[in-house]
Amino acid sequence: MRILFISQELIAGDVARRIYEEGHDVRLCILDETLTEVYSGILPHVTSWRDQISWVGKDGLIIFDDVGFGAEQDALRAEGYTVFGGSEEGERLETERAFGQRIFEHCGLKNPETHDFDSIFDALTFVQKHPRAWVIKCSGHQQKHLAYIGTTHNGSDILHVLKQYINTLPDPQHFHITLQERIFGVEMGIGRFFNGKHWVGPIEYNIEHPRLYKDIGPIINEMGTLAWYGKNEKERMYREVLLPLEEYLRAANFRGDFSINCIINEDGIYPIEATTRFGSPIVHLQTTLHKESWLPFLLAVARGEKYTLRHYNGFGIVIVGALPPFPYPSEKIGALSRGTPIFFDTSLSETEKTRIHFEEVAVQKNNGAEYYQATGPDGYCLYTTGLGKSVKEAQQNALRVMKKIHMHKLFYRPDIGDDFILWQRDALLKYGIDVPLDEREW
Repeated sequence: MRILFISQELIAGDVARRIYEEGHDVRLCILDETLTEVYSGILPHVTSWRDQISWVGKDGLIIFDDVGFGAEQDALRAEGYTVFGGSEEGERLETERAFGQRIFEHCGLKNPETHDFDSIFDALTFVQKHPRAWVIKCSGHQQKHLAYIGTTHNGSDILHVLKQYINTLPDPQHFHITLQERIFGVEMGIGRFFNGKHWVGPIEYNIEHPRLYKDIGPIINEMGTLAWYGKNEKERMYREVLLPLEEYLRAANFRGDFSINCIINEDGIYPIEATTRFGSPIVHLQTTLHKESWLPFLLAVARGEKYTLRHYNGFGIVIVGALPPFPYPSEKIGALSRGTPIFFDTSLSETEKTRIHFEEVAVQKNNGAEYYQATGPDGYCLYTTGLGKSVKEAQQNALRVMKKIHMHKLFYRPDIGDDFILWQRDALLKYGIDVPLDEREW
């Protein structure tokens, strides 16, 4: 089958790689010009996805792995093409945070106060008039390191951070920023695929780890995720968070992966942001949790069909393996890691090899031999995944694979899932959330 895979920053390139290795005709278009070397030697590249529409045809599949393509997705579907990935109206829940919160409120969800600003100066003025603990959020995956969670109740630290951004960012007068009321509790996400008509596939529960290390360092795109699948549509979080969005997504003809990150405390469940695309690094853990190929499932979602996805029970963990300049994007510094060879331990089993997922990686040839190396400017090199009947078992399985990968300056967090074991699970149970206890639950 012909598949045209279109990406801005290669969130789900590893999905395309696996479909290609199954024997399908895949062409990859990466729009970020700093990532043109990524996946060279792994997947066929094209420079213009629009020029490939006639090639993929109406019998093929077009996959978008990011937001920003909603209008094109709607237009292609109207012309009869099979398209996986969002819609113009659906992706607004992510790209326009204040709009998303209004939709959540309209659907009956609890809402933290949220405000969008097109200037950091306007955000600064707002905090001066409304001093409290706020959370700073920015649009775009590569700006995640600019996020900040306020710690003082009078907003003094938020004011300091905003003033710092005014002094350091190139155009603070025209920089889009979001301020959201800080809610204290356990952060947890819930997601599921939507096929334009109905929810399809299992329900996904996830806990992200957005700090560089534990509670230390900047907030980044994530250092790892703990997740598991469920099927109970009567479960509280599903009923209160995902189910109320069904009518909106149906009206938007949304056809892709959808999730909402929430803060949960004794007062209820508060949605803080939506992800209307493949998430990273959860997409790599989904690959491991699934018992079958991505392609039939993605086709069903794109075609608006029902599909029973076979998956593993138990916990899953994905760990980010990064290189400098991660987490700060820099083309100049990134060149220091570009070309770093990747060595794999000879003890890797065939199953363990499937638990390695590439991002900023390419294949080079030397005297007829092929070898993998890091490429790209940002240091998002690769990921490893593990499954287990307990969180600790899943963590150990993911770490075992990571330790068999050898790269100069490679770093990762070995503690993904620890907080769930230590306190988050007990807190969630206290707040009335049905979470698995241990291996006896599976």
